Amino acid sequence: MRLAVGEGAIAFNPLSDITKLFPASQTQHFKTLTPEKLPELMKGMAIANISRVS
Repeated sequence: MRLAVGEGAIAFNPLSDITKLFPASQTQHFKTLTPEKLPELMKGMAIANISRVS
């Protein structure tokens, strides 16, 4: 749209300020695994019945 405005094909871009109408989304990071829980995870992975699917 900036090119069209710059070239004079349109007088203005009606969507130029549309981002102001919508709030920015909040970033949600994944929770971390505490060092105390690591042995429990490793034990669970060791005894899990995991197989590759092809």
